[in-house]
Amino acid sequence: MAPSSTPYGQTYLPDCETKVLILSARGEVSVKVSGLDAGANDCLTEPFHLDELAARIRSLTLRRFTQSDIVLTCGKLSFDTKARIASVDSEALSLTRKETGIMEYLMLNQGRPVSQEELIEHVARECDE
Repeated sequence: MAPSSTPYGQTYLPDCETKVLILSARGEVSVKVSGLDAGANDCLTEPFHLDELAARIRSLTLRRFTQSDIVLTCGKLSFDTKARIASVDSEALSLTRKETGIMEYLMLNQGRPVSQEELIEHVARECDE
């Protein structure tokens, strides 16, 4: 997909990892629509409360917009995100809901450090749902 331009003169290249939140003093619907059509994930216009901004940022950073693989793998370990089944060498593992949440989160975040606090927060939130 080609890059898009906004009324701000910015271009957003579509990609699954980068989240874009537009903060603007311009509240016209056409400006918001143009920014979202150009690839932004969210648009917030002034005046706004800092709590709302923080909530939108949390939402963007926690949300996974697209997932290219339904089955995640790490060595001999695999996790089917649709069926929610983990297996080693094609042998299914018996995991609790919490263990499954931990497994999925760690496999989705391969290649980057995940703090204990982040993992606990994710699992606690998932178990509340």
